[in-house]
Amino acid sequence: MMKNADVTVPEAAECIGCSVGTFRNKLSKDRFSVNELIILCEICNYHLAFIPNSLELDTSSCNDSIPYLFDVDSYIPDEESKVKVKIYKNSKFDKVFDVLKSYVNTLNPSEAEKFSQLRLPLNFEGKRLQIGVELRNDDEPNPKDSKE
Repeated sequence: MMKNADVTVPEAAECIGCSVGTFRNKLSKDRFSVNELIILCEICNYHLAFIPNSLELDTSSCNDSIPYLFDVDSYIPDEESKVKVKIYKNSKFDKVFDVLKSYVNTLNPSEAEKFSQLRLPLNFEGKRLQIGVELRNDDEPNPKDSKE
């Protein structure tokens, strides 16, 4: 899960609040608490769910409306852990945004316009990217708005 999400051991250890050595021990011995698993799932963009066998459920269609899914906001009482997860996810978004922005900046204007017409999945961790000749995060002010 961590490998697929490109989450490093030091990043995961920081988010669950332990040292790298302790985290490696937890990995090798499969000794994570449910709260730690919820946090790890959250930073890796997975859901942790306990679904009864009696419930015939196609898990490929799971979403937040299914009551068996665990998330950080609902099940982790520790505010510090919630903040660590939020900081990690924001920094991950910023990295993806910066890479995409760098790529768009290498394109000539016609290529950038063509790229902006692509229908890409531009939602990342609840944030939306706008791609045009200029790439920006929806959270950033639009420079065109300040000129008007």
